[in-house]
Amino acid sequence: MQTILLLNESQSINAIDKKIVRDCGYEQILPMTSGSEAARFLAGDPLAATTYIAVVGMRLSDMTGEQFATILKSHPRLYALPILLLVPSETEKDQLQMLGTHAHALLARPIAVESMRASLALLATNPPKTTPAKGASDNLFFALLENSQTLVKASRYEPEAFYKVGMQCVQQKKWNSAIIAFTHALESPTLKGEAELGMAAAYTGKKDQNNVGYWLSQAAETMVNAGRWNIARTIFARVVIGNSQARNPFFVKARKHINQGHYAEAADTLAESLETVPAPLVGEKMADMCRMAKHPQTMLHTLLAALAKRTNLPPTLYAQITQSLKENFARKIEEARDHENQARLQRKEDLKLRLLSQNKENPAEDKDGLKPARGIAVREDPPETDPLGLLALPGDTPSSTTPVHRTEPFVPIPITPLSDHRSSLFGDIIQIIKMTWHLMRNSP
Repeated sequence: MQTILLLNESQSINAIDKKIVRDCGYEQILPMTSGSEAARFLAGDPLAATTYIAVVGMRLSDMTGEQFATILKSHPRLYALPILLLVPSETEKDQLQMLGTHAHALLARPIAVESMRASLALLATNPPKTTPAKGASDNLFFALLENSQTLVKASRYEPEAFYKVGMQCVQQKKWNSAIIAFTHALESPTLKGEAELGMAAAYTGKKDQNNVGYWLSQAAETMVNAGRWNIARTIFARVVIGNSQARNPFFVKARKHINQGHYAEAADTLAESLETVPAPLVGEKMADMCRMAKHPQTMLHTLLAALAKRTNLPPTLYAQITQSLKENFARKIEEARDHENQARLQRKEDLKLRLLSQNKENPAEDKDGLKPARGIAVREDPPETDPLGLLALPGDTPSSTTPVHRTEPFVPIPITPLSDHRSSLFGDIIQIIKMTWHLMRNSP
């Protein structure tokens, strides 16, 4: 039989409930008043979810019963531990409140022995079919214990309330709890950028510079995607201080637009990125982005139009940027053409070298593309002519052949002259004759 973990705000109330539980037939009863101590005790027992049933009052010495249930729900092992919540009355409000917690059953006071027995028997024989809280982990479990009055309350109002709790934890220098809270706040699309900044703040407190840089970069990209240009520029300026090689979120978004053919959106994003690029490099960087487009000239004109709409640019600076952009664009177009020409010449040279290599590997291959038979050695004797014209076909000119040493004289096969009109059969015969000639030439 399972052990009953009895939780109330005082030992006197525990004594009353303990008598009722014992009357239900349970001898192993563990009374406690602190929800935090009880949760830590259960977390230390790997079999607690199957060996305990928690009977919990609405008020404990350090938290409420619903907070205790929420904390257990966040643990990867304890989320399925059966919880019977004792409520003041079985009203509709209490029912709704029980659903808002993570208790598996409730029982209204005053408690009858039969009702208690039936509830405990149900939880013992039918373990609750439940799932762990979103993001359940040991870290979340202990963070909830550390901030039971804030994080537990926020868990019922995901994720906006978690963001507020995260900010409170940052102010209190509770860095781990802040990270847990901001992790939940990231689920809100409207708070994603702020939550990422909160993560950066928490890791700054932990002096973890790698994570600080990561979350600042994430926040900058989120702000750019949301069109919050000013704050995005401010965040990226902080990112560059710690990592001069960090990728520019404005260029990341512009590149996506360019790949999709959305040149106007890309141009607007690039126009907003001017303050994030060192002045000497603006023209070159912008030209590179234009060159990425399928239609570079169109992208260039679209970008120039977007820059013209930046009314806050001083006329002198605007003239310098546009002039540098045009010059760099023209230079890069010319460089691209030169590169393509060089690549074309290189391809021709590579093809030529491959052909020469093939010829060296196949020296006996004649003009008709016929190779010597496999396993037959080709003599490297000086060439001589074919005075009898044995290889000549109508319309062909005599060609030189490579002689081989023979043990007996070769008797040529006479060929009867035919008309210029050749049937398919004639063509086949001619090919057979030529192949026979080659084999005879090369036989030892």
